[in-house]
Amino acid sequence: MADEPDWVPPGVDTGRANAARVYDYLLGGSHNFLVDQDAGRAFTSVDPGARTFARANRAFLGRAVRFLAGTGIRQFLDIGSGIPTQGNVHEVAQQADPAARVVYADFDPVAIAHSKVILDGNDNATVIDANLREPEKILDHEAVARLIRRRETIKDLLQPEAACL
Repeated sequence: MADEPDWVPPGVDTGRANAARVYDYLLGGSHNFLVDQDAGRAFTSVDPGARTFARANRAFLGRAVRFLAGTGIRQFLDIGSGIPTQGNVHEVAQQADPAARVVYADFDPVAIAHSKVILDGNDNATVIDANLREPEKILDHEAVARLIRRRETIKDLLQPEAACL
C-alpha cells in the first residue's frame, strides 16, 4: 500500500487486525493501524475497562522492572512479549542501566516483525521467534546465548501468560 508508513515491516498485513497491535492501540502506542484501532474500539465498546486494564498491566510491568533493576538485575527474558512499545522492558531496564540486556520471545510473526523494527540499533535488546511451550528453543537460541549471561541473575517475565494460567 502506498499510504502505509515507511516503518511497516515487510510482509505484515496491515488490513487485518492483530492482537499485539490492538494492545498497542489500547496503550496509546503508535504501532497500530486503522483496522487495529477499529478492533480496539469494538473491544472497548463491550468492555469499557479494557484500556484501563491494558495501561494498569503495563504500569505494573514498569514498576516490576524498575524494582528488579534497583536490586541489580540487568538481564531480562520477556516471554510472550508482543510488541515492545510504550514503556516496555528494554526502555525501563535501559533507563536504569543502559547496559541492561533484554531478550523478547514471541511466536506471533506480526509482533516479531514490529519488534525488529522497534529494536533496530539497540545492541542490548532483541526479539526471537519462540514459544513458552518450547523453553529449550528459548534457552538454546543464539540471541539468548549472546545477550544473557547464565551465571548472572536473569529475570524471566511471564506477565501476559500468567493471566492465562
